[in-house]
Amino acid sequence: ENNNIFLYVGHNGGEEFVSCSKIETFDIKSITFLMGCSSGLLKKKGEFQSNGITNYYMIGSCPIIVANLWDVTDKDIDQFSCHLLRKSVLKQDSIIDIPKAVNLSRSVCKMKYLNGAAPICYGIPFHLLNGIYV
Repeated sequence: ENNNIFLYVGHNGGEEFVSCSKIETFDIKSITFLMGCSSGLLKKKGEFQSNGITNYYMIGSCPIIVANLWDVTDKDIDQFSCHLLRKSVLKQDSIIDIPKAVNLSRSVCKMKYLNGAAPICYGIPFHLLNGIYV
């Protein structure tokens, strides 16, 4: 709740560590990167609804979430994550928006049309300046 960036690298979206009902009670102000397999997958719930951990982050006021729509290989998503962090969080003296950094990072994956296409953004397009969102 007190940081500008939250990065989760592991299986799924981290539901085994923090329950979805707990996440929605937080006042999350940080940009969230969920780099687990299918961390951004929304499962069908009824006729017109869908549900996933990203919904709970957004209910908890998270401004933007980068997550994967399907299962990805670890080597490719690690390269993607490193490139994404270099292009956004670690970039100094310039403003970059998160969706643009996601788009630029897709090309570093060996299987860019499979693993590179899995990460997407939920929420509001945010800009970072020196690793802090503005």
